[in-house]
Amino acid sequence: CPHGDHAVSLFCGVTNAPIASLILGVELFGGKAFLPLAIACFASYIFSGSQSLYSSQHFIYSKFGKSVMPPPEK
Repeated sequence: CPHGDHAVSLFCGVTNAPIASLILGVELFGGKAFLPLAIACFASYIFSGSQSLYSSQHFIYSKFGKSVMPPPEK
């Protein structure tokens, strides 16, 4: 899948849903693409920050450690 991992990693970064993105990618591009998709999803999830497409999605823990994140401002 020459461009499949790009599309799946973009989806993962926008939604901050790495497991769902990986499952979607494997369903679309087959099991042989699992490792490249997993790497792309992991990198995209880590570097996407705490913003998300879904406004109701809030992180409790930081992606980089065990620190608790402050509640979002309203």
